[in-house]
Amino acid sequence: MKKKPSCAAPLLLLLLAACSSISTPADVGNIESPANGAGGSTASVPTAVGTETAASGPAYVKPEDLKAVPLVFGRIESPALEKTAAPETASPAKVYECSAAPGLPSCSVHLYEERADNGYIGVRVFLRVPDGWYAAGGSIAGDAGSLAVRYLPQGSGPAEDGPMELAIGGAPDDSYAGPVRTLFYDAEKGVWRMQDFQGHDVQRLDLNQDGQAEWISPSVDWVPPSVGIYRWDSTARAYEYTVVENVAAAAFGLTMEQVPLYAYLFKESGEWIIETGPSDRYGFFRQEGDQLVPARLTDERSRLMDLRRTQGHRH
Repeated sequence: MKKKPSCAAPLLLLLLAACSSISTPADVGNIESPANGAGGSTASVPTAVGTETAASGPAYVKPEDLKAVPLVFGRIESPALEKTAAPETASPAKVYECSAAPGLPSCSVHLYEERADNGYIGVRVFLRVPDGWYAAGGSIAGDAGSLAVRYLPQGSGPAEDGPMELAIGGAPDDSYAGPVRTLFYDAEKGVWRMQDFQGHDVQRLDLNQDGQAEWISPSVDWVPPSVGIYRWDSTARAYEYTVVENVAAAAFGLTMEQVPLYAYLFKESGEWIIETGPSDRYGFFRQEGDQLVPARLTDERSRLMDLRRTQGHRH
């Protein structure tokens, strides 16, 4: 039987048990929403219909008045880790000894806590490999005991025996979005690289239900709310990224240069749905392959407006 790679630390079971107490996103009715820790001619604009008015909120646009649009991805950099001297602190708060995994040499992850006079507690991450030490980004808020370290398929891909990466931070069960950085080995260049998802809070979700999760940034508290998708391009061996509301503008016959759009991700009846539109109208979409496709829901209410009403403000 093939031995699975392990990334073990003292009291790891206690760490995983502690994560089960973390609160999950609140439901709005029977709707699940991921929690966070980021005018043209009227002839080309779909007619908004529904009971909501400009005074009460955005108006609903029917699926037949919207277009399916391709999700356009652009590459984002995964900088190489810089070699550094061994940390001066006498001993780390926690060490994870990580055995070799597909695409990853054996290594150890060292977590050093920082405590400031103002009460701030943060963790600095260092990677130790046979040729020395590497600094893995800046300080992460929180203590070492609550910081998850785990193996995941490269870019959250589906291949069980494919290349792996080390994910540091976030929710071990992907029940909420949080700050995450992944470390992976670039064998072609002989360097370790890091992806921090531009500092956005992310979680792994399978939006198009193809069995492959991507890193999703459901930034509901942004103004306007936003949904970002990060995925791994196995051919280019690089991460790429798209902003859903940017590409969704074309579904309304608009461009982002004409008017900004918002995007809000929620789960209903077991399916991930994206509500998006400019401030005065909205439609529902689902991801199918590499496209955003208009979706018809029995309940046409704006789910973002429902959420904002419970919060006492609007988007």
